[in-house]
Amino acid sequence: MAELLLNPEDRRTKQEKCNEVGIAFTTLWKWMKDKRYVDYVNSQLDQYTNSELTDIWKSLIMQCKRGNIQAIKLFFEMKELHPSIKIEQAKFDIDKAKANGGSGIEANNERILTLAKLINNPVPNRNVEDFEEDD
Repeated sequence: MAELLLNPEDRRTKQEKCNEVGIAFTTLWKWMKDKRYVDYVNSQLDQYTNSELTDIWKSLIMQCKRGNIQAIKLFFEMKELHPSIKIEQAKFDIDKAKANGGSGIEANNERILTLAKLINNPVPNRNVEDFEEDD
């Protein structure tokens, strides 16, 4: 049943899948509430998705090479090369520092300003640390 549930090409309803396996829909419902079954389904899902990673990365890279802007943005986000991700992390760090009484806020504010400079004035082969050293 887990294999049928995880097969993305099988568009049948859960009831139809239950009929094929020979169980009542209520049995599946009970299984879905059982942590052991849910853990098993999740482990199978992890195996399936991990085995597809190579093809997915190849497909994403092909879309990037074709000039698909959304794919390029996704690629940079996935590889954590997109400056906005670092800005969001810095904002999170500031909020965390505020919650802890304010320690470290000045440093994080400076980091956000530095990242903004990097985004607004991109220079090939330079990273955030280069800009921090210039200031």
